[in-house]
Amino acid sequence: MKKEKHIVNNVYGNHQLARYIDVYEVSANGCHSVPESGYKGTEATLVDEPAWNEKFSSYSITGATLTGNNFILNNDVTAQANYETAKNVTLQTDGHGTITASPISGFSGTIVTLSNTPAQDYNFLNYDITGATLTGSQFKIANSNVNVKANFHNALNPLDLPPYTIRVKYTNGSNPSSAVYKGTWTRVSTSPNIWDVKCETNDWSYLFAGAQTAGLIDVMGANTTNVTSMYKMFSFCRTLTSVELFDTSTVTYASRMFDCTYELLEVPCYNLSNVRSAEGMFSNARKLKYIPDFDLHNIVDAHAMFFDTFNVESGALNMYSKLSARGNEIDHGYMFFDCGKNSEQGSAEVAQIPIDWVGVL
Repeated sequence: MKKEKHIVNNVYGNHQLARYIDVYEVSANGCHSVPESGYKGTEATLVDEPAWNEKFSSYSITGATLTGNNFILNNDVTAQANYETAKNVTLQTDGHGTITASPISGFSGTIVTLSNTPAQDYNFLNYDITGATLTGSQFKIANSNVNVKANFHNALNPLDLPPYTIRVKYTNGSNPSSAVYKGTWTRVSTSPNIWDVKCETNDWSYLFAGAQTAGLIDVMGANTTNVTSMYKMFSFCRTLTSVELFDTSTVTYASRMFDCTYELLEVPCYNLSNVRSAEGMFSNARKLKYIPDFDLHNIVDAHAMFFDTFNVESGALNMYSKLSARGNEIDHGYMFFDCGKNSEQGSAEVAQIPIDWVGVL
């Protein structure tokens, strides 16, 4: 029988090579055979050669039966190697932090882990993702590229309120705008009874004074950038139970800010680094549990700052330790008078503070 040599029809992607009848030869372009040619009855083995960003998926073959990677040459044969291209992960943020992904690309089934770093004064909010389903901080690559955006919110203004605006909650039925002391009051919601107060001045002294104190139970958030005075801002808000963190970095005068807030349990660690006077700031905040690690390095008047904070459990000794090095530079008389007296731990802390910081009546 006359020997006859023909060329195999090997297809890779959009690249189609020649075809053979009973003698076969394959060029290597992502796929080749061993041997590269032979007569009828020759056993051949297909070998894949994926590019750097591809992963072998499967073979397609006509004219022969593939067992594993092997087939017998008896008829015209067309062989094709199928590959999966690596999928990319595209990252972006809203400009208030950074985002990373590990790995940054992969094939189907690859697990990708996201991490983020918020900018100063921002907290991570959430991820927006297309092309995959997020579980916690991880997702599995499927059949498409993935786009991820990290969103952050301003820790000092998480509600994204406009400048010089504070959002507060009152007991149902209260109408504080009926006796406005200062600012513009706008009801946001009837149930719950929520109000936005806009006070376009750097002086927020007495903002919730008088009739505005009745029924105030929650400070939900604020945009207080550039406010310099919060003197008696919440003084005698006797039903106030909670306050959120807001910007106090420009405040210099915080005296009596939370004076007589009888139901207030805790406050965030406000930035008080520029405060000069905090006289009586938490005086008679009788249910306050902890004294945050405030930065008070510019303070000159801390007189009675935690006067009659009976239920403080911790923080007094730390505050004294931070300020005591400045000694008589600071007016610290009665700063911790009766602070923590209803708490075993709080009493133990105050017992270690010199009497001139505690005071005796």
